[in-house]
Amino acid sequence: MRPGRDVLTGAVVAVLYALAVWAGRDTVLAGTDTALTAPAVGVAAAWVLVRRTDRSTWPDVLVGFALTAAVTAATGTAPAVAVAIGAFHMLQAVVFAALVRPLCPATWRSRARAPLNRHDVWGFLLAGAGASLASGLAIAASRALTPAGVSWDEVTIWVSRNTMGSFTVGTLVVVMRIWWPHRHGDDEYVHRMPRRSVVEYAVVAVVSPVMYVVWFLELSWLPLVFPLIGLTIWVGVRLSLPFVVLHDSVTGAVAVVITLGGVGPFAVIEDPTVRILVAHLFTGMVALVGLALAVMQEELNASLREAEQARRDARQQAQTLTTVVDTMDEGLGVVDGEGRLLLRNARARALLGGRSDEGLLGNAALFGVHRLDGTPMPDAELPHQVTLATGQPLRDVDVVVRNADVPEGRVLRFNCTPMRPQDGGGVVSVLRDVTALHQELAIAARVQRALLPQVLPVLAGYDLASAFVPAGSVGGDFYDWQETPTGLVVTLADVMGKGAGAAILAATLRTTLHEQSASDDVAAVLARAERRLSAELQDVGAFITAVRMHLSPTTGEVSYTDAGHGLSMVVHPDGTRTRLLAGRPPLGLVPDAPYPTSRTTLARGEMLLSFSDGVLDALGGSIDELGEVAALAHDAPTSHEAVRRLLARVEGTGLQEDDVTVVAIRRDAA
Repeated sequence: MRPGRDVLTGAVVAVLYALAVWAGRDTVLAGTDTALTAPAVGVAAAWVLVRRTDRSTWPDVLVGFALTAAVTAATGTAPAVAVAIGAFHMLQAVVFAALVRPLCPATWRSRARAPLNRHDVWGFLLAGAGASLASGLAIAASRALTPAGVSWDEVTIWVSRNTMGSFTVGTLVVVMRIWWPHRHGDDEYVHRMPRRSVVEYAVVAVVSPVMYVVWFLELSWLPLVFPLIGLTIWVGVRLSLPFVVLHDSVTGAVAVVITLGGVGPFAVIEDPTVRILVAHLFTGMVALVGLALAVMQEELNASLREAEQARRDARQQAQTLTTVVDTMDEGLGVVDGEGRLLLRNARARALLGGRSDEGLLGNAALFGVHRLDGTPMPDAELPHQVTLATGQPLRDVDVVVRNADVPEGRVLRFNCTPMRPQDGGGVVSVLRDVTALHQELAIAARVQRALLPQVLPVLAGYDLASAFVPAGSVGGDFYDWQETPTGLVVTLADVMGKGAGAAILAATLRTTLHEQSASDDVAAVLARAERRLSAELQDVGAFITAVRMHLSPTTGEVSYTDAGHGLSMVVHPDGTRTRLLAGRPPLGLVPDAPYPTSRTTLARGEMLLSFSDGVLDALGGSIDELGEVAALAHDAPTSHEAVRRLLARVEGTGLQEDDVTVVAIRRDAA
C-alpha cells in the first residue's frame, strides 16, 4: 500500500472512530453517566484486525486515545474523566489485539480478508470479553484509589457493553470488509453465500424492523422479547452473512433507540444496571445467534458445494480412468478379496474371447483355460486365485485360453499383484497376449534343439549320455561332441541368464567353435573363441562359463580347460569323487587371462560327469550338493541311467529356475 493511501485510510478510520465515540455518548441513559452502547469499541476491534502489522502500533493507540478523550470531553464529561475513558478504551484495544491473534489466527494473518468460520465467531467473542474484563478491572483499580470507591455497577455495565460493542460492531465491519471487494464478483466467496429470492430479502428487511417496533411499543407491558430471536434464526439460516450482520445491527439499534426513549420492555425495569445488562444481553444474543448460524450455514453450503465438486471430479476421473484403461494394450482386471470382479477393461474381455462372468476368468471351464501342456486348469490354479489364496504376487504365468470364441487358442501371460488388506484386499491382474512370442520361442527351441548333437558318438569301451532341459522354451546352456583323430572333444557351456538372448549367445559360441578344425588343444580353441566373442559379450554385459575336454579313448587321459565352470567331476566306483577345478575366469570377463590345460585320467569303471549350475540351484545352491550328484551317479549301471536319475532329482524339487544340462561319459569296467 502506498504511503498516501495509508494516510487516507487512517484518516477515514479516525473519522469513523470519532463518530462512533460520539454515537456511543449519545446513548447515555437519563439520570446516569453510563452509555448504553459503545460502537467505538467495535470500530477499534475491527481496526486491530485490518490495520497493517508491519508498522508501530503506538501511533494508532495515541490517535485513538486523543480522539476518545476529546470527543468524550466535548459531550460534557469532565476532562479528567474523559482522559481516563480514553486510556481505558485504548487498554481494551491493546488487550483485544493480544487475545484475538491466537484465538482467530486465520483472520489475523489475512487482516480480516479470510471468510469467518465458527471458531472465529467464538474467538472474537472471547477476545472482546477478555479485553472488556481487563479494562473493567483497570477501571475498578483506578476507582479504588478515589474517595468514592469502586462502583461495581459501573464496572459490570462497562464489561457487558464493551463486550457487545466489540462483538456486534467489530464483526459487522469485518464481514463487510470481506464482502465489499467481492460484491460484484463471481469468485469463491460470493458462491459461498446462499442465493435467495429478492422477495425473501425484502420481506425480512421490512417485517423484522416492524416487528421490533410493534413488540417494543405496543407490547412494552410484556417484559419478554426473546421470541424475537426467532427472526434472527430465520435470517441466520436462510440469508447471506452480510445481510445477517446488517440485520442484527439494525434490530439492535432499534431496540437501543426505543429503550433510550423510555419505552419498551427494557424501559420498565427500574434498576438502571439491570436494564442495561438485559439490553446488552438481548442485543448480544441476537448478534451471536445470527452470526453463528450464518457462518455455520455458510460452511455447510461450502461443504456441500465441495462435496458436489468432489463427486463431479470423481466422475470425471472415473471416466478418464475408464478411457485410459480401455485404451491399454494389456488386459486389466481387478477382483476384491472374495474374488468378485470390480473392474475389467475392454482388452481383457477381448483377450478372453469376449465372454463375461462375475469373476476375472469366472470358472476355468467356461473360458476354456488350460495349462501350457494342454490339460485343463482347475479354478484353484487360476493366477489371480493363487494370489488371493497366498497373498503373494505372481509374475509371468502363462495359460492357454481356448473356447468357441478363440478356437485356435491363445496364450495369455498373467502378472498378479495383491492389494493391501487395509485397502480392502483383492488382486490386480495384468494380462497380455504372448501367443506370437510362444510361437517364436517354439521355433527358436526347434532351432536350438537342431544345434545340439542329434546322435551320440560311438566310442569303443565307453558309454555316453547327455540331456538339456531349458528353464523356458529356449535356454543359454549348450553342449557338444566333436570327434577328432585322437579321440573325442566334449564341450559344455552356460551363458549368463536364460531365455532367447542367452540362447543366441550359446548358438554363436557353438558356431564359433565349429568354425575351427577339431583339435585336442582345448585351450587354444577356447582362447580363439573368446577373442571372437569378446566384443559382443562386452556390448551386452554377459559372460560364458565353459569347459572343453579331450578324451583319449585308448589311455583314458582327459585334458581339459575350464573357464569359470567348475562343475565337472570324476566319480569313482567307490562313490568318491575328484572335482575338476576351473583354471581361469569365464569367457568375456578377463579376456587376457591365460588358458591353462589340466589333465586327469578316467580309469575303468569311472564316470566323467559335467553339468550346468541349474542342477546345483535346484538341489540347494551350494557346492556341498556335489556329494549328492556323485551319489546319484556312482552306482548307475550306465551313463544314461545316471543322467536320468539326476534329471528326475531336479524335477522332483520343483525348483528348476535355470537351464539344466548334463553330460556323462562312463568307461567300461572291463
